[in-house]
Amino acid sequence: NHAYLKTQAELATTNDPVVGQSTAAMPISREGDYRRCYAGECELGNLWTDAMLWKETDADIAFEASGGIRGPGWPAGEVKISDLWAALPFANTLCTGKFLGVTLFEMMNFSTSVATFTSHRTSTGDDLLQIAGMRMTYNTELEGSRLVSIDVWDKATSAFKPLDRLKVYSWVTNSYLCRSQPFATFCGAARYTGEESAAVDDRLVQNVVAEFLTANSPYTPTATGRMTNDTTATVALNLVQTQAMCEGNTSWTDAIGTCEACADGT
Repeated sequence: NHAYLKTQAELATTNDPVVGQSTAAMPISREGDYRRCYAGECELGNLWTDAMLWKETDADIAFEASGGIRGPGWPAGEVKISDLWAALPFANTLCTGKFLGVTLFEMMNFSTSVATFTSHRTSTGDDLLQIAGMRMTYNTELEGSRLVSIDVWDKATSAFKPLDRLKVYSWVTNSYLCRSQPFATFCGAARYTGEESAAVDDRLVQNVVAEFLTANSPYTPTATGRMTNDTTATVALNLVQTQAMCEGNTSWTDAIGTCEACADGT
């Protein structure tokens, strides 16, 4: 329960072991009204999502809300468990599930539509999702939907492939996103056939990141280009279908939110 997790967090902070080495300084993520991760891809966002994806080996993607990422960062050299708790001071645990590509699209489309992409505090800037296992392009100058493309890393071919709206993707995030709006709408409960509702376990996110740093030390904080703002793009991606879109020889299948070809070809 939460009280137990908080006790463990306080104990870990008191002991404050070194969990890894950083080849460079981790930038400040939050200070006053400054919000580094609200502006786009950020180093701490990459660390957090990479660590979750590393730990949950069956997952295809990982995501984390920018609003939870904060703290003064840390200098090059030793990284302690207290540095990780300063960066994410909540007793969140891992949460896993599965959803169709169309749900992933809807979630990321929502995130990029409401995000303000500025490095100062705004009411919806915290809804920008940091990601791992995928890359996306958006255009902040578009009205409404800004998402231009999403590619997901395919383990079988070791290459990025365009998001498949009916493919099932396994994901990992933290318990807060699974339980709280607005993201519980997408990852909290299954909406389509093939999806699996969120399952929260007891693996503390900070401990997962600590394990990742220990296993991958020395670690270099980076922003690798997995989130790109292309202001020349003119057409937003749309993978959502509605029943009104079904034509001639297709019929609506509510279980997967899709217009499918009629079995008899009519």
